[in-house]
Amino acid sequence: MSTIPEETTTYGIYGRPAWQLAASSVEERRSTFLDLNWEGGQIGFEIDRYPLLGGLKVAVPAGYGRTLGLAPICAAAQSDPSWVPLLLEQLAKNHVDVAFIPRLWQSDAKELSASVPPSCGWLSEVHSGEVVGRQSLGGDLDETLGALSKNERKSVRRRFRRLEDSDELEMRDHFDPKEILATFDLFEEMHTREWKERGRQGHYRDWPDSTDFVKVLLEKAAHDGEAVITGIWNQDVPIALQLGFICDGLASAVQLAHSADHPQYDALSPTILAYFRLVDIATSRGVKTIELGLGSYDYKHRLGAIDVPLSNLFYVRQGLLPRVRTSVARKVHRILHLGYYRGWFNRGSAKLGIAPGPLLRSWRRLPQ
Repeated sequence: MSTIPEETTTYGIYGRPAWQLAASSVEERRSTFLDLNWEGGQIGFEIDRYPLLGGLKVAVPAGYGRTLGLAPICAAAQSDPSWVPLLLEQLAKNHVDVAFIPRLWQSDAKELSASVPPSCGWLSEVHSGEVVGRQSLGGDLDETLGALSKNERKSVRRRFRRLEDSDELEMRDHFDPKEILATFDLFEEMHTREWKERGRQGHYRDWPDSTDFVKVLLEKAAHDGEAVITGIWNQDVPIALQLGFICDGLASAVQLAHSADHPQYDALSPTILAYFRLVDIATSRGVKTIELGLGSYDYKHRLGAIDVPLSNLFYVRQGLLPRVRTSVARKVHRILHLGYYRGWFNRGSAKLGIAPGPLLRSWRRLPQ
C-alpha cells in the first residue's frame, strides 16, 4: 500500500543553479528578468506587462510558463523567508501590481503569506492550486516495489527479468553532459512523433522555447550531477526514454518518450522499466521521494504515487486599482482556460484537424 510522502520543503531541481541559469538564458521576449539575491540564496522572477488589462504588471518565478513538464516550484521557500521583504521592495521599484508564486506546499504558502511586513504596502492571499504526484521510496528498488499492489509488484519484477534475459534490449543510463544532450535530441524527436500520432503537436511544439530551456537546464544539471536519462535500447535505437533529475533529496520524473516503431516490445512496458530504473538510481543516492509531475492520473497511482495538494500564493499591491486588475486577470485566465485551452486547444482544434499553434502566453503566465 502506498504511503503518503511527508510534506517537506525539498524542491529538487526547481530553484537550483541549473534552473536559474536556464530561466535567465531563455528569457521570454517582452519580460523583464529580476534576479533576487539575498544572504540565504537566489531566485529569479520574470515581470510581464499586459496592456489589454490596463497595464497590469505581473511577476512570476523564473521559468514559470516555459514548460508544463517541469513544474516550477518556488524553491526559495525552503530557506528563511527573510527574502520576502526584499522581493516586495524590488517589486515596488518595478511598479509590479501582483506577484504570483504557484505550486507551493500548503504549509510553505501559509508561512510566506505571514512573512509580509506590516504597513509595507502589500497584501498576501493563498488560494488552492493543483495537485502533484509524489511517491515515497524505500531504501532500495525492492523495498519500493514492495509498497505496490501484489499484482503490480509481480508485473514489474517479471518485466525486469524478461529485460535481463533479452538478447536484443538493454537498459542504459546517461549522466555525461554531452551524452545527455545527444540523447535528449532523440528524446524530443521520439516524444514529438508520439504525440503527432495522437493528432497533437507535442509538448515541444506547444510550449515556446521549451526545447532551449530544457537543453540549458540539462547541460548545467548534468555538470552538477543532477540530471539523468534512463532508457531501453535496441543497439543504437531507443525504445523508451525517461528524463529525470535527482538533487536536493528529491527525484523528479519529468517526461517519458516511447517509440511506436517497435510494437513487439510493448508487452515489456519499456516506459515502466525506464521509470523504475530512475527510482533505482534515486534510492541508491538515499533519496526518499520522487515527483511525477502535476495532475491526478491512474497510471501514477498504479506506480505508487499519491496526489498531494498545492497552493498558489499572491502578493498584491495595496490599493483598489491593483486589486481590481488582479481579480480581472484571474477571471480572464479562467475564461481562457475553459474557452481557449479546454475548448479549442484540447478539443476543438483536434476535431477540426487544425494545428492550434503554440500555447498563448497569457494562458501560460497569467495568475490563476
